[in-house]
Amino acid sequence: SGVPEGVILEAAGPPGVGKSQFAMMMAANTISSDLKGGVVYIDTEAKYSPERVKEMIENTGSVADINSVYVRQVKTLGELLDLLSEIEIQALECDAKFVIIDSIAALIRSQTNLSTASRSQLVSSIASTLKKLSYHFNTSVLLTNHLTHTNQAALGNTWHHAVTIRFVLTPGKPRTLTIQKSPSSANISIPYEITGRGLTEV
Repeated sequence: SGVPEGVILEAAGPPGVGKSQFAMMMAANTISSDLKGGVVYIDTEAKYSPERVKEMIENTGSVADINSVYVRQVKTLGELLDLLSEIEIQALECDAKFVIIDSIAALIRSQTNLSTASRSQLVSSIASTLKKLSYHFNTSVLLTNHLTHTNQAALGNTWHHAVTIRFVLTPGKPRTLTIQKSPSSANISIPYEITGRGLTEV
């Protein structure tokens, strides 16, 4: 899939820029690769489309089984936390090489009754769970996130430091994917369009 194992990746950007398309493309690429493993796909905004993932798989020329993407739909923060409490078991059962959460920010930001301290503690706990998963099981994790009004990834400094690789997607003609944070790559920008294969460089 072109992604190192055991890392936490983030795709951040405004609505409509292609974050969910990116997430589905990564799922399709993972099960189409030689990794021979599944994907746990946690869908918090009902944006996952099996038809779209199947199209992406077919456009790569692969015969991968779309049933290797194990979709878990959650609607509340409580449901997400319950699922994350068992994420290691889920990953083992699915032989998951990738865990995707689309979107991590949606449910957390909906908790307007949380104090800043409580929100920070919650984010820290989720980050710790995902880091443990990636470290102990060599499973990569991809999360989609929103941008703040200052064009920074949402969820604050605790979250910022938990992410290994951050991609920022920006609208325009063409749209642009920027590697904003990476231990092994320069901060480069890649123009892209959304095609049958997913996000395609132009």
